[in-house]
Formats: sequence, C-alpha cells, structure tokens
Amino acid sequence: MAKMQGFPFYDKPMRIAFSKSKSDIVAKRDGTFVQREKRKREEPPPPPAAAEPTPMAMEEAPPAPPAAEVNMTPSSIIFAQNLPADCNEMMLSVLFKTYQGFQEVRMVPGGKGLAFIEFSDEVTAGTALAGLQGFKLTPTQNLALSYAKS
Repeated sequence: MAKMQGFPFYDKPMRIAFSKSKSDIVAKRDGTFVQREKRKREEPPPPPAAAEPTPMAMEEAPPAPPAAEVNMTPSSIIFAQNLPADCNEMMLSVLFKTYQGFQEVRMVPGGKGLAFIEFSDEVTAGTALAGLQGFKLTPTQNLALSYAKS
C-alpha cells in the first residue's frame, strides 16, 4: 500500500488512508452493526416577505444588459466571456488544466474579457463547460462560457 501512495491516477497523486470507523456493510458482516438514528434536516428559515416595489424604485433600477447570444452547438473550443481586466492566459490555464483534454488558452487581442479555450474533443470541452459555467472569478464577476462557433 505504501508503494501506491502518490501514484499518479487520472493525472493526480493518489492519497491512501485508513478509515476512522467501520462501514455499515463491514459491521453487518461482523455482526456488530447497530442501527443509528437518522439525522433530521434543518429547514431553512422562510424568506422575509418582500415589500412591493414603488413606481419610483422601479424607475431607478438600471436596465438589464442585453442577453449575449449563446452557442450551444458542441465544439472542442469554448468561448469565455466576462473575464476580469487583469485575467491572463496563465490564470485561465490553471483553471481549465484540471479538466482532462485541455490543450491551450488563447486570449482575444483587443477584446477585453474574452478568450478561447481549446480541448482535445467535444466531450471533454462539454465537461469543462458544465463544470465551470458561472464560476466566480471575482466577487462581482462570474465566468460566462459557451461553445465557440465553427
């Protein structure tokens, strides 16, 4: 078992440790199983009743930005939008490198907050898109992803 410690498994080092207690299956097999009381879920408090907005408050609200056209036709390239101004290729590479099949990041020159991320195939690109869609890059900016147009 010590030889397997740190062995690369799916591009990550394997960490092996002993369990702290017996599983229910092992305890049943040994004959030492004791039924435990089920935990009860705590219900979240009900949201406070919102007051109806006044006409004046409605006028002061900024208009919603127009929805960007989202391409959901599968592709091996992902289009990233809403990136912070200080975001660079290295930062995005670190973020997307955790997904298998990652190949490269290309920032759009002159296009602030835009980048293309290339994967080996459509399946791995789809996994990354699903996993990082809406990822909070800063407290105010969420990552907006879609498939790049062919």
